[in-house]
Amino acid sequence: MRSAGYIAMLLAAFISLVWGMWSGLAVIMPESEEPSVCHCNKEFHLIAHRGAAAIAPENTIAAIRLAILVSPDVSMDLAMTADRELVLMHDDYVDRTTNSHGLLCEHTLEEVQQLDAGSWFGSAFQGERVPTLHEVFSEFGNTTMYHMDLKDRKGCAQHAPLDMAREVVQVVRAYKLEFNVAFTVEDPKMLWYVKSQLPSATILASINVLYTLAPLSSMWAFVDQTGADGVSAHFLMPMLKNVLAEAKKRRKKVHIYTCLLYTSDAADEEDSVDLGGRRIIKKK
Repeated sequence: MRSAGYIAMLLAAFISLVWGMWSGLAVIMPESEEPSVCHCNKEFHLIAHRGAAAIAPENTIAAIRLAILVSPDVSMDLAMTADRELVLMHDDYVDRTTNSHGLLCEHTLEEVQQLDAGSWFGSAFQGERVPTLHEVFSEFGNTTMYHMDLKDRKGCAQHAPLDMAREVVQVVRAYKLEFNVAFTVEDPKMLWYVKSQLPSATILASINVLYTLAPLSSMWAFVDQTGADGVSAHFLMPMLKNVLAEAKKRRKKVHIYTCLLYTSDAADEEDSVDLGGRRIIKKK
């Protein structure tokens, strides 16, 4: 039995390796057919991934301040504290990006605001705090396009997915930013709720096709069932060009993440349009 399990594990690892290599080659290799003129939208947007996350601690005010010097489009991850306050954090646990430990959803806002969210990145950011969504909206207002990732935090049983959705809708309305927000959502009920309450916002379906090996048809079925405006696609997603072609037929949007464009060369940035996406998440 152990031998069979070991062989199965090796086979799974081999398939994953081949899949990853094929995914990368599908993006970087040229087409076999003769090159044609790109009819892509040249006015694409670069979205700063979690703020200027290459030069400042992610999902902090400092990272957003630096990001908007280059692009008004900024992505961020939302999470909910034990007392139902919305804050910016990617992980379920605070361990990686703060000086503490444990699930964020088990900390109150007061406890979260005592954490140091900058020292892990560099001494220059010592004392940087985990910001609330209120603080972000208060500082940057309608000068920024906020791309927010709403995850189903499965480790936080005390918060149902719709709890976060309701709080987000209330805060967006309070600051009158309905036209300045876009969401990436993986839970269908949450997606439908946000779409129904904020019809002016862009709502994208988040499907981990890259990791689950699920067929692309499942992604489009999700979009059709929820009424999403498009999809959020990883730049190494297999058959990405097929996704873009189908999205164009369906008149749906595709936001591509995470392209690492460490360059200020305008020509290089324009070349990235060849991927076909209107919006490419830029990790600065």
